[in-house]
Amino acid sequence: MSAVRLTLVSHGATAALRAARFPLDEPLEARALDAARSSNLRPPDHALSDSSARCRQTAAALGLDAAVDDRLTDLDTGRWSGLGLDEVDPAGLTAWNTIPLPHRTAGSRCWGWSSGCAPGWWSGPSAGPWP
Repeated sequence: MSAVRLTLVSHGATAALRAARFPLDEPLEARALDAARSSNLRPPDHALSDSSARCRQTAAALGLDAAVDDRLTDLDTGRWSGLGLDEVDPAGLTAWNTIPLPHRTAGSRCWGWSSGCAPGWWSGPSAGPWP
C-alpha cells in the first residue's frame, strides 16, 4: 500500500468574508492573491478545486492546475448570499444553527466537505477522485 498525502487549502479572503457576509461568487482580495502567489506550497500530483471564483483563483495563484470537482462545493447560502448576519432573520439564523450540519440549508444545498455531505468522496487511494 502506498501513502497518500492530502493537503486541504482554504480559499483566500474575499470582501464578503472580511465583512462577515454570506458569500457570493466573489473574487479574492488583492492581498489574498499576493499571499497565495508568494506561497511555497509543494506542488501536488493532482489538485482539485470547487467551482467558485474564490477557490479557482486561489488554486491558480498557488500555481495549481486544479480540476473542478463539484463534490467539494462550499455551502450554498441560497437567499442569504451577500447578506450580513444583521440582515438575516434572527429566528431563521438560530434555527439554521441548531440543525445538524449535513441538513442545513438556506434555501439551497448543505455544507460540503466538513459536514459529511460528501460521504464516500475520500475512501482511500484506490478510490481517490483523481485519474
